[in-house]
Formats: sequence, structure tokens, C-alpha cells
Amino acid sequence: MYSHSDFAKALKEDFPELARELAPDVNLPHLQMGTFARFTQAAIDRQDKKLAQNCFNLAHRFFHDADRFLKNEFCVSFLEELNLEGTRGSFAKPLMSDLLLEGWKHINTYLDEIKAEFERKRNRPAN
Repeated sequence: MYSHSDFAKALKEDFPELARELAPDVNLPHLQMGTFARFTQAAIDRQDKKLAQNCFNLAHRFFHDADRFLKNEFCVSFLEELNLEGTRGSFAKPLMSDLLLEGWKHINTYLDEIKAEFERKRNRPAN
């Protein structure tokens, strides 16, 4: 199983341009994962197919066999943060592995359920 330290090492090796931005957050794995999410989102927004594919390849490599902490980082600080709606999705989704795409769908379905429950409670008449 992969841990965050395994992923962080590979992230810096595969994307050395991120090393400087990751350094201050060395003991903050969710922040490092958030940096990776923003980097990936920027590639999606620019429709940089090669870079986006490389990001998804790295994510898949570690997501499929992540320990529970790294899995949580991917769900909460990577997949949840990706905007794949509209043209972004039509560009990015085909680049994602089935596992990553299912993870993205799962976390977003969960968030939609939470939002719907919040709205139900908010709109409930006061007693």
C-alpha cells in the first residue's frame, strides 16, 4: 500500500515544477494534495491533454493501492476539488481511469446528498 510520503516523492519526481510550492506544506498532506488538484485543474482548464493525462496517470497509480489516509486525501483534497462540469468534463473525463472517474462521481454524489439534506432542513417550517 502507498502512503502519502510515497505519493509526495513521486509527485516531486514527476512534476519538479511543483517542488517549491509543495515545500512549505511538507507536513500537511491535504494541502500538498490540494496543490496537485489545482495543478491538475489548471491543465484541464488550458486543455493541456498531455499534462492532464500525466496528472491522472500519477493519481491512478497511487489511488488504486492507497492506504486509508492517502485514499482520504485523494477523495477530499483532489477528486472533490476537480471541476469536471461542462466542457471541462468532456475534455477531462476521457483521460481519467475508470477508478478515478468512479471516485469523482462517488464524492460528488455524496456532496449533492449533503446539500439536498441541508436544503430540506433549511426549508422546513419552524415549529
